[in-house]
Amino acid sequence: IEHAAGNLKRERELARATLHAIGDAVVTTDVDGIVTYMNPVAERLSEHSRRNAIGRHIGNVFWSAQQVERDKAAQLIAQAVAENRPVRSPSYALLNKRLGDSYAVRITASPIDATDGTRQGVVLALHDVTENLSLSAQVAHQATHDSLTALPNRELLRDRTGDALAAARRDRAILAALFL
Repeated sequence: IEHAAGNLKRERELARATLHAIGDAVVTTDVDGIVTYMNPVAERLSEHSRRNAIGRHIGNVFWSAQQVERDKAAQLIAQAVAENRPVRSPSYALLNKRLGDSYAVRITASPIDATDGTRQGVVLALHDVTENLSLSAQVAHQATHDSLTALPNRELLRDRTGDALAAARRDRAILAALFL
């Protein structure tokens, strides 16, 4: 019994250390979306302490001003439980911090099975993609705007002209362009 207890303690410490070392927010919930565990990254991201978050619905811990964004985690939980397989959100969820700052996360949900085979809950991994989206927007802006004046460049003109020509052809309209 002592050997088994020692092994269990080592496994528990290994799991704790792993969850604390991961760069993503990790949250476990029951099948109804009630939070049962959060790692430190999840605490920082949600701005809720583990003690404050446990027992609350995931949509109240990772909050958004838009209902559709709040519901994304709950929908993934339901899908993971129903299909008994890991599922990943097709798009990012735009969530809000307490002071109104927003951040974007990509969510993956994996079901947790009890020893009797029933669904016990779900593990959610929330990967913060805010910086990636910001960098993508910066690159897109740099590709279509002059670096000195920040005015639209020829590439943007070419793109918008192509869109306007396609719309004019589709609508059988006349298009005029003035070049100064």
